[in-house]
Amino acid sequence: MKILDREWLAAIFDDPEEVEDVIAQGIADICEQLTELRDAVEGSDLERVADLAHRIKGVAANIGAQYIQDCAGRLEHAARKESGDSIAGHFTLLSESVDALCDG
Repeated sequence: MKILDREWLAAIFDDPEEVEDVIAQGIADICEQLTELRDAVEGSDLERVADLAHRIKGVAANIGAQYIQDCAGRLEHAARKESGDSIAGHFTLLSESVDALCDG
């Protein structure tokens, strides 16, 4: 599975260095927000879960991380619908994909 679409960003920016800067900042933001999101999930703070998932979804969209964007969107939707049963599963998928992005 392709986590990050560098070609998509390269088509938007003329400068390859700028592409790498945008990607690096986006990855740092997502990795930091995942830590906060984990705490919100563990604390069953659904409003915070929805807000953080929404932020991750936006940053992922900005850096071409479509799968992370989709996972975050599903988690956000589950939290807003207070669908506790599916939150853990959605968080696990998001967490695994973000971990791969942060470690890669």
